[in-house]
Amino acid sequence: MGNLTIAVILLAAVLVFALWHARVREKAKWNDGKCEYCLKAWEQFGTDSQGGRGYRCACNRTIWVSYKVDA
Repeated sequence: MGNLTIAVILLAAVLVFALWHARVREKAKWNDGKCEYCLKAWEQFGTDSQGGRGYRCACNRTIWVSYKVDA
């Protein structure tokens, strides 16, 4: 294998890992629909232009999710 092939495979692996890691972090922040601090349900307050959903809880913390962790 040439150096370019190895670089492309490595870049693809890093990209897949980054996407997986982002989804795992969003799912952890979503916490089954409850704020990790006050344990109240997240309430959606907005949607951005790319489809990400914004949520706020009773203690006024916010999260934004773009993966389907909130479905």
